[in-house]
Amino acid sequence: MANCWGAKTSALFNMLERKPARKYQEESWKIFFEDALKKNNILLIHLPCGYGKTAIGIMPYLVQVESDEWTIAPRLIYVLPMRNLANQVAEKISEEWLQSLAKKSDLAKRIKVKVHHGENLESPYFFADIVVTTLDSFLIAYTRRNVYPYSSGRKHPDFSSGSVGLSMVVFDEAHLYHGESGLTFSLIRELLRCLSKAGVPTIVMTATLPDRFKQTLFADIQLKEVSYEYDEKFEKEFKKSYELKLQDNDKILCNNNLRRIEEAKSTLIVCNTVSKAQHIYKELNGRYDNVKLLHSRFTSFDRKRIWNEIKEKLHQKGLILVTTQVCEAGFDFSFDILITECSPADSLVQRVGRVARWGGHGSLDIVKPKSEIPYIEGSVSRTWEWLEANKKRLDFSLFTSMEGKIGTTDFIDQTVSDIYTQTLLKETLNKLRALIDFGRNSLFSYTYNEPIKVRDDDPVTLIKLHEDQYDDAGFPRLNCIIPHKDFMEMAFSVDIKWLRKHKDELIIFQRDREACQYTLVWDYKVNGFRISKAEGDIRPWFRYVLVRDAYKKNLGCKVGAI
Repeated sequence: MANCWGAKTSALFNMLERKPARKYQEESWKIFFEDALKKNNILLIHLPCGYGKTAIGIMPYLVQVESDEWTIAPRLIYVLPMRNLANQVAEKISEEWLQSLAKKSDLAKRIKVKVHHGENLESPYFFADIVVTTLDSFLIAYTRRNVYPYSSGRKHPDFSSGSVGLSMVVFDEAHLYHGESGLTFSLIRELLRCLSKAGVPTIVMTATLPDRFKQTLFADIQLKEVSYEYDEKFEKEFKKSYELKLQDNDKILCNNNLRRIEEAKSTLIVCNTVSKAQHIYKELNGRYDNVKLLHSRFTSFDRKRIWNEIKEKLHQKGLILVTTQVCEAGFDFSFDILITECSPADSLVQRVGRVARWGGHGSLDIVKPKSEIPYIEGSVSRTWEWLEANKKRLDFSLFTSMEGKIGTTDFIDQTVSDIYTQTLLKETLNKLRALIDFGRNSLFSYTYNEPIKVRDDDPVTLIKLHEDQYDDAGFPRLNCIIPHKDFMEMAFSVDIKWLRKHKDELIIFQRDREACQYTLVWDYKVNGFRISKAEGDIRPWFRYVLVRDAYKKNLGCKVGAI
């Protein structure tokens, strides 16, 4: 029976993608129906960048739609670490796969795909057929703190957690879930145990999860793994080679790099911080015509605009994209040259995965940064030292080591695996409190509204108003009504510690001797947000209005003189 469903899934993939499934895609589907579905095993997919992991996670659900036989679950919940990834995956499911399937299946036309995260609350109870969400939103739903947005009170907190129990759940890009204290990974470990014991069909997918970290994460969990060894057809079809250079000063725009940028068809420049990316963009934008900037401090509207511009111009000679960690997952573009600040090995492998993505030759320049911010202390320096010692043996085109060459899996295990594992095992007060909160809210229907703490940082939403929503003096107009849809396009999230550091530049409005800040408050009577003065200290999970000059269309939110 499992072989039959695996074959059906492969055939569906062939129809939708117009190409045969790859070796480990077929193996993943076979094991999913044999073990993950029947024996309550978590299925871990550990495959290279660009192998097609997204299809692995989604095709088993779509084969139910095609056949109208619901052997897995009536819903799919697809969990990602970042909001922009959730938007991209939802678009691919609805506008590519379901549209193609609708030509053959009337049922596919009725399948609803909804996005649910802090900027787009489309399915708070997870009632849609396919919900694409973030880890934060998923955990909030699972622990019964998720309710219908902007309701007059908490209603039906059990609905969303009940939906999780009746779904197939996929965690994609799992390597991005770690943090400095190990808080997020501790919660995921507990969550995976709960899902496994509850018999919820679950898939976890990654390209760069360190081996020792994996062992710690899945301790005491029933696990089946599909891990890449060698796929001859894939290796031939996507044969890659890289020229690697190390640069031990922090000048990304050295003369040698500028010459190579001018000769390349497309160049990807990756910085470890937004401020550095903004600075590099301003330097290049004065010299070249086709320069784009993408990072996490753009509004949702501008991120979509820039994303579409990149897609349109990728095939034009001379495209230069300056970006940050946002390119490390779900970024299905291929560049000729990568110039990047050194980052932890797993992050670096993801960045390299955007060069010669579908085969060919790529050029890699790795620059030593001045500091390790924003990464775990020691993770960047150890990666750099390892690169200096093993540059000639490292082959970024290999997933596993062979014939005297070191592949990316061993590169990661030999550099950051110990650092991440120590972080995960380190018990902190915040971690213990979060685990207590998690267990309590998984068992009991509490009715208070504070979101569960999922990450080391606490998010705050910033809003860039439209020009006509500021008065002549630059103050927000208090009589404005902002519809929910407009709010979603105007918003983005930042860490509260960063905002507190830069609040005077970003959200403090000065008029004569008055200094104040503004927030958005939901008004049930008009079904929209009103602008209101915010009292007291900056609070996590709140929404604050940016001063007019703190945001530029092509730079995003900025601080200082960039």
